[in-house]
Amino acid sequence: MRRLAAWSLALALCTFGLPSTRASASVSIAVGYDALLRSSSRAAIVTPLDARSVWENDRIYTYTRVRVDTPVAGAASAGEIAWVRTMGGIVGKIGQVVDGEAVLTTGRPSLLFLHDGPPGALEVTARAQGQYAIVLDAQKVARLSKSSAVGALLPPPPRSAPAGTTPEALASDLIEGRAIADVTRDIAAAWSRLHAP
Repeated sequence: MRRLAAWSLALALCTFGLPSTRASASVSIAVGYDALLRSSSRAAIVTPLDARSVWENDRIYTYTRVRVDTPVAGAASAGEIAWVRTMGGIVGKIGQVVDGEAVLTTGRPSLLFLHDGPPGALEVTARAQGQYAIVLDAQKVARLSKSSAVGALLPPPPRSAPAGTTPEALASDLIEGRAIADVTRDIAAAWSRLHAP
């Protein structure tokens, strides 16, 4: 009995001594910066105004009405009202959570990369990887933070880059933690290169 108690105590001490890590329910392949911009029809800083959830093809989708505060690139204009469709939501007493999906919260602005969805709606490109929350740092500078819904990201499979070029940078590496003004300027410059006719 003493031996069992000693093992239990040793196991408990070892467990409490281990560093804690964040568990993520979602695992996705990280999206490249150019791929995110290329797959989007617009990028804008938007504020969600309200939302409604509905059943579609045996799934719940949420339609969030957003106001475009700052158009960044593509087919977006200031003051425009649009509907953004995301997977998951609550209808009646039934709720569905979709890990890795963008989460739009009423009144909380974020930078969204969007593409055309079903008629009359847009969708967030690369799901939660296409959403960056706006946060203020200690100096009150507005910076971008990747969505808390992203979950764990795996690096994309290695590809051989053509001679003289470098592999594509990840979107989160070029956006996360940077000031909004710097990111929006870089997006606008890259957009014209990636969406050239």
